[in-house]
Parts: sequence; structure tokens; C-alpha cells
Amino acid sequence: MKTRKVCTIIMVFMAVVLIVGAVVWANTPERKAFRFVDQHSTELSEILDNEQPIPVTLSGKHYNNWDAEHPMDEFILHTWGNTYYGCYYSPDDVPLAFQNYNVSLIADGKDCWQWSVQGDNQGITKKIADKWYYFEASF
Repeated sequence: MKTRKVCTIIMVFMAVVLIVGAVVWANTPERKAFRFVDQHSTELSEILDNEQPIPVTLSGKHYNNWDAEHPMDEFILHTWGNTYYGCYYSPDDVPLAFQNYNVSLIADGKDCWQWSVQGDNQGITKKIADKWYYFEASF
């Protein structure tokens, strides 16, 4: 009888840990960026390609346009201390560093690149879909 209670308690505890883990994983900045692109990429791609203003319905998202050889439309979706997370639209479908900073990207696996500059300034970019990328940048 005691063994059954202990097993039940362990199983309930493991189920709670799995549920909490799944909720935490689903709400990571990377997953949020993937959901943002999934929900808005069609509409935003058309708007950005036609140089129209970003809709008010996306208020609360910090938007920047960075012009350079390869332009970028950046959406900062989350910040944590000196780390920024979000996604960007690259009309040329070229991976870029945070804020289109002119720095070399180093391939790190499939559709993933890293960059770093002076001190602890570093980041990554990952391809989400055609012309859409996830980014993390720490300073």
C-alpha cells in the first residue's frame, strides 16, 4: 500500500515537472519569435515589401528599419537585462547581425550563425522561414 502511494506521488510530481517544462519551453524568446513569424509573416512581408507603415495592431513590439547593403526590418520582442531577442525580415534573405551591424557571421550548424565583437558583445541569428530570422544579442 505504501509503495503504491509513493509511486503515485512520484508520477504526479513527474507529470507536474513535464507540464511546467513544456510551458517554460513554449514561452522562451525563441519560441515566441517563431510564433510571431508564424502569425504575422504573410501580412508583414507584403507590408514591408511595399514600404507601408507597420500596423498599430503590432504595438508593444519595438520595430526598427536598418538600411545597408542588405536592409533589415527588426522586431524586438523581448529584453532581459542587456540581452535582446526578436526576429527580423531580410528582403534579400541574407542572415544579418543585430541592428544590421557590419560584422562577420560564422555558420554554426544548419541555418544558424554566430557573431561577436569587442568584449562580451555577441549574438546569434537563426533562419525561421524564407526571409525571416530569429536573433539574440547580448552586450
